[in-house]
Amino acid sequence: MIDRRDSGGVGGGAVSQYYRVGDDVLWNPSNGVSALFLRTAEALAPETGLPTGLGPIR
Repeated sequence: MIDRRDSGGVGGGAVSQYYRVGDDVLWNPSNGVSALFLRTAEALAPETGLPTGLGPIR
């Protein structure tokens, strides 16, 4: 499963998210790009019959 974490930007507001597997950072997109990616993955998952593998934000 890919773990998603807020970057914790200035003033505690996250400006991006880290997509990680263990300690390895796979991707660090902005929140808008991350939201688009997640919606796309969730829309396509039923077509493949496979889970996205994306976990909740921690």
